[in-house]
Amino acid sequence: MNPFSLESEQYALYRPTYPNELIELIVSLSPNLFFAWDVACGNGQLTFELSNYFEQVIGTDISQEQLENAQKNDNILYKVESSSLSSIGNSNIDLITVAQAIHWFEFDTFYSEVKRVAKPNAIIAIIGYELLSISKEIDECVFDFYSNKLNDYWDERRRYIDEQYSTIPFPFEEVKIPQYNCKMRWNRDELIGYLSTWSAVKKYKQKNGIDPILELKEQIYRLWNENDIYDVFIPILTKIARIK
Repeated sequence: MNPFSLESEQYALYRPTYPNELIELIVSLSPNLFFAWDVACGNGQLTFELSNYFEQVIGTDISQEQLENAQKNDNILYKVESSSLSSIGNSNIDLITVAQAIHWFEFDTFYSEVKRVAKPNAIIAIIGYELLSISKEIDECVFDFYSNKLNDYWDERRRYIDEQYSTIPFPFEEVKIPQYNCKMRWNRDELIGYLSTWSAVKKYKQKNGIDPILELKEQIYRLWNENDIYDVFIPILTKIARIK
């Protein structure tokens, strides 16, 4: 079962947003603004942003539930399709994006599909994000939850994020860009909502019948007053290339 099919409304509500500066930079690299393909688009967060620039955006995901909660626009076409087998024609796409999902893919078959659908000089942009940072005390609680409480419930491929995407196969010559961060202003319940979307949390609940967030929530509430709003920073991972 796709862990992100469960509670897809919550996923759509709490996932971090990407900075406009990063999106604008990626769009500026694209040779044309005709067709973009957002792969494993989930709730359509990035898909929607791309629709403000491209004539047509295709968002694909294996989860029907995610797509039902995706952000809509007249020039967005959502399809239930895998990353390795799409219905897109040959040499059609100007920009291919993958946001916080590449580590789930079968790399060889995905990159074969990328090369098939890409126009000459099209851009592929892989985006991900690391653990968040709020304050020393809260960060320690979240890291302990991530690395100890949930240690046995993360998929083995999660290591690619821990390794900052440095070990992910990428058969293209990278275009180097500046470091970006997701920057949000959250209350404590928004933090808990985001942590509840983690795949390892869902696996823990399925196996044990207990929500592991409840214990963490008590710890966070002791550190974070109800009416306080904190700055939240999440370092963004990128791999970007022009497809020759």
